[in-house]
This record gives sequence, structure tokens and C-alpha cells, in this order.
Amino acid sequence: MSNQFNEFLTKVTSKVKAKSAHSMIKKELTHHLNELSQSFMKSGSASSKEEAEEKAIKEMGNPFTIGEGLNKIHRPKMDWILVAIFAAIVTIGFLPLVGGIPRFEIPGSFFVTRQAIWYSLAILVMVCFLFFDYRKLGRYWMGFYGAGLLMVVMILMTGTMVNGAKWWLSFPTLGIHIHVAISLFFFFIAWAAIFSKINEWDGWKKQGLLQGMFWLPLFLYLLLPNFMLSIIYFFYRRYHVCLFSNSKAVSREDSAG
Repeated sequence: MSNQFNEFLTKVTSKVKAKSAHSMIKKELTHHLNELSQSFMKSGSASSKEEAEEKAIKEMGNPFTIGEGLNKIHRPKMDWILVAIFAAIVTIGFLPLVGGIPRFEIPGSFFVTRQAIWYSLAILVMVCFLFFDYRKLGRYWMGFYGAGLLMVVMILMTGTMVNGAKWWLSFPTLGIHIHVAISLFFFFIAWAAIFSKINEWDGWKKQGLLQGMFWLPLFLYLLLPNFMLSIIYFFYRRYHVCLFSNSKAVSREDSAG
């Protein structure tokens, strides 16, 4: 790539705050610049490669203006619907605790306070994720999948039995009790990473491995038994399958066009 193109691209990306989008922007703009440069050479509008590149840059326009426009496009957007759903769940979660719990001779304020602390921690984690590029976790998908699987297996083997089901992994000496739902977090990250690079899973062997990886956690959830987690896990994976299928259909339409 020429120095002229590099300088132009550097000016454009200097206005884009989302650094994760820089490589994609450079790749796309480089493609356009090369096309313009070649068209000037073929039409005879430029007598040299350097002149053709200069004309291509002028044709593209002001790099800072382009960068400001791309910054608006690649600016992270808040999912307000998800925020509203979370707020509704938090509100509903507080309602049964306001009057206290009949079985316990403890005032309702005690449970409300404890619930408020946990929700505050959850909100803090959510805010941290807003400023963290969680796509970087994708490279560790095998570790996340393995951690989720290990957790479910340990709960199945040594978990605390409550109402005929094993939902908790307890470490009494440490005072730590881990709910099986935490394993969903690990599986969600693993599957999100896998589907982001699903093209690398071509071939019947890899597809067979994917099917086995999908059904194994579902089978273990049913053994606990925990039907709610089974349903959530199943539909989350189906959501990714549908999303990937739609993206492939759009790609085929773009290619045909």
C-alpha cells in the first residue's frame, strides 16, 4: 500500500473511536481507493500510478469528514429494550420481598436490602461489559465451554439436592454456593464465539462434533433435572442457528447482486 493511501486511512480512522472497526474500515476504503486508482489509469486520466492514487484520494473526499461519518455508524448503541426488560425483572423480583417471607421471622427490609446489593453488583458488571470488548473472549471459547461442562458435571455428581433436583455446587468450608445457571454464561460465550467463525467448521466431522457439543450440555441439564435451563440453552443455540442462516442468505443475495 502506498504512503498516500496510508496517510489517508490514518486520518479517516483517527476520527473513529471504535478501534475494533479500524481494520474493517481500512480494508473497505483500500478496496475503493484501488478501484478508483485503476480506473484513472485505464481511462488515461492519470499518467502515473502516483497521480492516479492522488486523484483517487481527492475523489474520496475529506478524510476527516469521512471518519466522522463512519464514527456515527460504528458508535456502540444501547439496547434500550433489553434495559427495559432488565428493569422490569428487577422490579418484579422485589415485589414478593416487600412484605417479608412468612416462613421466616425476618422483616422484609432484610431481604430487600440483600436483593438490592445483588442487583447493584449485577448492574456494575453490566456497565463494565459496556466498556469491555467481550469479543476478545472468543479466542478462549474452548475454556469457557469446558468450564461450563465441568460445572454441570460436578453439580450432577456432588451437587446439593433440593426438592429432588441438584442445582447448587457447594463449598461449605469456603461459604461458597454456585448455582448451575452460571454454567449458561460460559456456554453462551462459547457458542457466540463458535458461530462468529462458523465457516471454519465445514465438513461432516466438524459438523458432527458441533452437534455432539450442543446436545451434551442439554442432556446433562435434563439429568439434574433443570427443564428451565434446558429450554433457555436450546433456544439460545437455535437463535444463533437462525441468525447465521439469515446472514448466509443475505450474503448470497449480495453476491448475486
